[in-house]
Amino acid sequence: MNTKQTFISILITILVFTSLSSVAQKPKKMKELGIKSKTEWQYTYENGVESKYIEYQATYNSKGKISEEKWFDEKGNTVKHFSYKYNQDGNEIEKVTYNSRNEVVQKEETSYENGLKVEKKVFDSQGKLKSKKVFEYKN
Repeated sequence: MNTKQTFISILITILVFTSLSSVAQKPKKMKELGIKSKTEWQYTYENGVESKYIEYQATYNSKGKISEEKWFDEKGNTVKHFSYKYNQDGNEIEKVTYNSRNEVVQKEETSYENGLKVEKKVFDSQGKLKSKKVFEYKN
């Protein structure tokens, strides 16, 4: 494996573990413990000097599901921001993506029948339908 391939492998590994850290907590456990929010701090060390910043924050609803997620850069600027809504069964029915200025970039709406996901629509920042995915189940 050459240097470029090694670098890409390491980068992919870091990205996978970083993305998993935000969803690793089970809703049942968060509800059980009464967790309302989570903050992840990133520590860096340069020339023996420690610095830290908030890298990620999540807010949880009363059922332990994530209602809002935000990622930040080292200067405290919002990099990514999502909000979520769920139906009475705990299924995600809405996901809104915001830009760094807290403006809606995209909205996803998901429909369910008998507990099964049947449709997912994606809308742009103007509320116009961009795409739709239909899920079909057969016995």
